[in-house]
Amino acid sequence: MGMVRDEGIGISEADLQQLFKAFHRGSNVGTRPGTGLGLLLVKRCAELHGGKMKVESKVGRGTTVTVRLPVFLEEKNEKKY
Repeated sequence: MGMVRDEGIGISEADLQQLFKAFHRGSNVGTRPGTGLGLLLVKRCAELHGGKMKVESKVGRGTTVTVRLPVFLEEKNEKKY
């Protein structure tokens, strides 16, 4: 599990509903640069590896992003090269 937390501007409830749409940016970002692709790409990568991503945020208090990836254990009979 990986977690990133900040104490930034946060994401509104309305923007959280649109968070994983390509090129969508929060209504409160002002002049901060960005493309609206970062979290979408992380979510898709996590899902391609069988994992999940969760975002929690409060405006004015910050955001927490959690990524969980499954652990693949090596089979005892598997040969190492």
